[in-house]
Amino acid sequence: MTDAEQFAYEDRLLSEAQAQAYADAKLSEQAQAFELWEDLGEVDADAEITEPEFTIYDASGIGCIPLGDIQAVKAKSKNGKSFFCAIVCASVLGCDEFFRTAGNVRTAFYFDTEQNQANTILLKRRVCRMLKWDEHTNTPNFRVFNLRERTCDERMIAIDTAISYHAIMGTPKPDLVVIDGIADINHNFNDLTECESTINHLMKLSKENDCAIVCVLHENKSKDDNGMKGHLGTLLLQKSSDVFQVTKDRGEASFTVEHTDSRNRAIAPFRFYLDESATPKRSSADVVTKQEAKTEQKNVKNFGRMQEAFQSSGKDALTRTELCQILMLKGICKRTADDWITSAKTMGIIAKTADDKYKLT
Repeated sequence: MTDAEQFAYEDRLLSEAQAQAYADAKLSEQAQAFELWEDLGEVDADAEITEPEFTIYDASGIGCIPLGDIQAVKAKSKNGKSFFCAIVCASVLGCDEFFRTAGNVRTAFYFDTEQNQANTILLKRRVCRMLKWDEHTNTPNFRVFNLRERTCDERMIAIDTAISYHAIMGTPKPDLVVIDGIADINHNFNDLTECESTINHLMKLSKENDCAIVCVLHENKSKDDNGMKGHLGTLLLQKSSDVFQVTKDRGEASFTVEHTDSRNRAIAPFRFYLDESATPKRSSADVVTKQEAKTEQKNVKNFGRMQEAFQSSGKDALTRTELCQILMLKGICKRTADDWITSAKTMGIIAKTADDKYKLT
């Protein structure tokens, strides 16, 4: 056999081996597909639809934080996230100052990855005070874990073990699980692959154990950016059944909670303050949401613009063209001026007269 024939023969053998490897791989894929065939996730149009089983309900009967799903709590640093989570835990365990339950005996687990052990103990005692329990007596229905000094991997193992192996550990199954610092069970909250793995794992964990897993995550540092940090925050927003935002009220020792996103019905915003023992108490003060505050600020600005325009014209009534031209003297384009006029009319700041002019109301 010549060298050329030998090379051709070897090439043919290599091609046959590659073809066989490819065929084997396809057979393996098909085998896996057939194994999955019975559980591909196809939905039945005739299946019965039931309302989620919620852990807590507000005063109007709207439920939130359903079992078998994940939720998110977000806020700027030191803006009351842990205080709100203490409220949720106490509510699930029977405190009815903020929420009520369906009457079931519930169990809550709290995993603190951020605070030192002393602060975690204070958090546990805070919940006990809200429930009027003995602050120095442990109960299997409310277990609190401090994971600050553990590694990321150890924290996830601890959470898995406590939730999934409660029967072996001889403790009740948790209905509510709070992970106060979900970023701390991730090595990098901007690593998309790792973040997807974390969120998928928590969704699976909540479904398999029929519990609600509330994930606490900081908002971005920018004052005007209320998004949760990194890819982890983006995925958490997409997958959570509920998202709650906590803000510290300026100039006041109180906090506002808004139910910003929900797959079901959102509860009304509410405020709480801390008493002398740092225990959350419901505030009776009216709540002004961020959106309402922005709308009010917009109204005030637009009223000022219109008032200034009419004063500078020396007239009580102006045509739309006249009003538009005066507003454009501020250095804005005609389109923006038209938008301001339309907005002012909608808000009731200006109104049309019988001769088709505008005047301040």
